[in-house]
Amino acid sequence: MSTVPLPVAVGVGAAVFVRPFWLGIVLGVALAAGLTSNSLRRVRRRFLTVAPAGLEVQRDGYALRVRWDQVVGVQRRRHQGLIPVEELVLASAEVVPRTSTGKVKAPPASLQRHPASTRIMVSLYDAAWREGPIGDHLQGLAGVR
Repeated sequence: MSTVPLPVAVGVGAAVFVRPFWLGIVLGVALAAGLTSNSLRRVRRRFLTVAPAGLEVQRDGYALRVRWDQVVGVQRRRHQGLIPVEELVLASAEVVPRTSTGKVKAPPASLQRHPASTRIMVSLYDAAWREGPIGDHLQGLAGVR
């Protein structure tokens, strides 16, 4: 099942329901552009660090630190039904209570039940991850080479 990204849904909704029609189109495009730019700004604060012991990925309100031996698989899927990604599937990861600006903050309570704590969308950070240091560390894992 695919999902429609929020900016697209809001833009189409405004275009359909706001009258006159031309105003709905203008408002829909403006809302979609605004929401998309907000998402892109959040994504730019995220980064992946490769270390001899494992990986650390910084997200908005927390970081995940994972040892190489905790990576148990690779999965391909479409994020939000739109963007093709390759994810590293994790057996477990350490949650570091740190925001993308470096402030110490408790991670969201919902993170315990969310699949984000057991997956890293590695292809968003490095499209050629299989040929670099990440691929080198994960050579024996099925789906890597």
